[in-house]
Amino acid sequence: MDTRKISSLLAGFIVMLFMTACKSQIAQEKTQDSMEVENETIQASQNNFSFDLFKNILASDSEKVNRLLSPQSIFMDLAMLYNGAHGTTQSAMQKALRLDKINPERLNQSQAELLKNIPNLDDEVSFVMANAIWHRNDLLPKSEFLTINQTFYDAEIHAADFKNPQTVEAINNWVNTKTSGKIPTLIESISPGEVLFLLNAIYFKASWTHSFNPNLTRVMEFHTANGTIETDFMFKDTRFNYLENENLQMIELPYGKGDFSMFVLLPSKNQSVPDLTNSLNHQKFSEMLSAMETTSVKLYLPKWEVSYSADNLIENLSDLGMQVAFENKADFSGLFKSEATKISQVKHKEYIKVDEEGTEAAAATGIGMVTTSLPIPSNIEMKVDRPFVYLIMEKNSGTILFLGTIDNPAID
Repeated sequence: MDTRKISSLLAGFIVMLFMTACKSQIAQEKTQDSMEVENETIQASQNNFSFDLFKNILASDSEKVNRLLSPQSIFMDLAMLYNGAHGTTQSAMQKALRLDKINPERLNQSQAELLKNIPNLDDEVSFVMANAIWHRNDLLPKSEFLTINQTFYDAEIHAADFKNPQTVEAINNWVNTKTSGKIPTLIESISPGEVLFLLNAIYFKASWTHSFNPNLTRVMEFHTANGTIETDFMFKDTRFNYLENENLQMIELPYGKGDFSMFVLLPSKNQSVPDLTNSLNHQKFSEMLSAMETTSVKLYLPKWEVSYSADNLIENLSDLGMQVAFENKADFSGLFKSEATKISQVKHKEYIKVDEEGTEAAAATGIGMVTTSLPIPSNIEMKVDRPFVYLIMEKNSGTILFLGTIDNPAID
């Protein structure tokens, strides 16, 4: 196994005594089993949110190429805000986040576990996930709201003068630092009525478990919707986890020690990227993962570097069911004692670079307030020379960290 060190660079437990102990142990086991089932349910909800939001963005932002999201960043930011929502607003957010009556306490615990576990899984992977709340210094949010977000989300709390332009600079500096310079700016200004910002930032940098030999990289054709272009393709002939059926080819590219992987999904020639993404949900993708087999593959994969900005996700999140959160009748009474608030903007920026050594990716979010597989043939070749879907996943929890499409790898 060819492992490489990562180089620095660059969105939560005598007869009578024996019987008592047994009962206690059984109760603990039942509690543990129940928590594991709940975690799986929450993760399924989160992944369904990821796929549904991505489909919506592909449909609404069809003019752009190379779309990219960090569903984890957006979900965690909204989960923080969920703690301040009440009544119909909380129900609407529950629907949009696909939570299916999961209570806030278990949601907070699950996110806390991700924050604690994911960054420490692999010393060959650099992973940062950070949260912050910036509020107007003359308006103090409710202590319960702040305590929950500090306890479960390790959120930094900043009181600032929102009339001072330096506050914008301070917020952007926080994002810039947490993303290792990949997202230098998230917000441009603070409107007079805005009183609070919830921020999440994610940074990921990792080397492939099996790196690509740069000497084998060569220029090849990539067929975009607007014609054929030439771009650099990497090459690797080795054993991969692989799936092929009448609709797609899918391959797994592991990072570091294998806790994180990129999955590349190439639609068949009679399928499009929207055809593929529209069929995806948590259950379908889980079935696809289970159907993968290890086999030898000759892989041709383009290099790419993409920056993407979703300037305001209000319309997309409204389509998912939380429109009331953006209206004057929104109930975020868990935020402030006297101030009625609504969400004014949801901004999301991402960056990713994929080359022979590995992947560097970052994202920041700000809220202003199976098809069965076919028999695998021999001599498999997977030439990723037309628009495709990719995602980066933390495999222990099943968390989708980044989800994107490449329509033209030559455009950044």
